[in-house]
Amino acid sequence: RKNYYMATQQEISNPRNATTDRLLRHGTIVHNDFQEIANWCLSDLGDLGGSSINKAIYSTIIELTSGIDKIEIEQEVRIPEFGVRGFYDIKVTMTTGEVYLYDVKTMNSWSWKYKFGQNIISPQPPLHHQLQLATYGYAVQKESDCLLDGMFLLYYNKDSSVMKEVEVPLSVMGDALEYWEQNYQITMNGSGFAKHPPPLLDNLSPQYDWECKYCSFKDYCKNDDIFDD
Repeated sequence: RKNYYMATQQEISNPRNATTDRLLRHGTIVHNDFQEIANWCLSDLGDLGGSSINKAIYSTIIELTSGIDKIEIEQEVRIPEFGVRGFYDIKVTMTTGEVYLYDVKTMNSWSWKYKFGQNIISPQPPLHHQLQLATYGYAVQKESDCLLDGMFLLYYNKDSSVMKEVEVPLSVMGDALEYWEQNYQITMNGSGFAKHPPPLLDNLSPQYDWECKYCSFKDYCKNDDIFDD
């Protein structure tokens, strides 16, 4: 919906404040760090100095990355038949040919305890996280003419730097494709250009009420009749 409002040049109804900018910027910094680390690990590490600590770090990196042939970071993917465009976080190709896709998600300690702590509400990743990664997965398979061997959500605790990896079933790619097919039919109405915003779907878009507070166009969702044909 935000993409629709921007593409139709609607005026921002809810400007972001400094607190929201700072929060979103934190996630961007974490993503950039992951990208730099991945690039650094597979590049010429250069002179790390002569200390035993640096030599140990070097040896560990070489050992951990020895089975990796290629890492691709922040690459654009498209599903043109449904007007879908996005950027995956990390694609890893092993020397043995397996291909794995990763999406990095940041959360604070409060959210972390309900996902991985003693107060777990649901062991499964949120559906919209799974569908987002599966959308990238479907596009990667189609564009690269390869089959993925695994998809993973990599959760990062912003308060403690602890990370957890959660696998997303490859079958979710079929669910993602079905979602975009339905969304295209409803939104485009066969015209090739959106006549109105994508529909709001219960427990999916948005999945949580708090998501709307970060949207610069949230008031438009209360008044969709301004987009009459």
